[in-house]
Amino acid sequence: MSEPDEGLDTHLKCIQRADEILLETARLNLGLNADVVYRPDVKIGDTVLVESIVSGVTRKYFIEDITENKRGISPSLSLALTNYE
Repeated sequence: MSEPDEGLDTHLKCIQRADEILLETARLNLGLNADVVYRPDVKIGDTVLVESIVSGVTRKYFIEDITENKRGISPSLSLALTNYE
């Protein structure tokens, strides 16, 4: 039998931890990928503003991962973005 988690000793602490898990799960599922023109100044951890012309929605996203493609005439970046708002 496993030992109880000492940090989750009250109902309120269990509810708070569950809320944290739900937020992290939503963050991982609601991210997006964007291909952009190569920019050497873009770094993991930067915050970028993404605007949708179609829906009119503007949101800030955190750059979680960057994949560079320097082949061909136009080098590009593929960004994995996550919204924390």
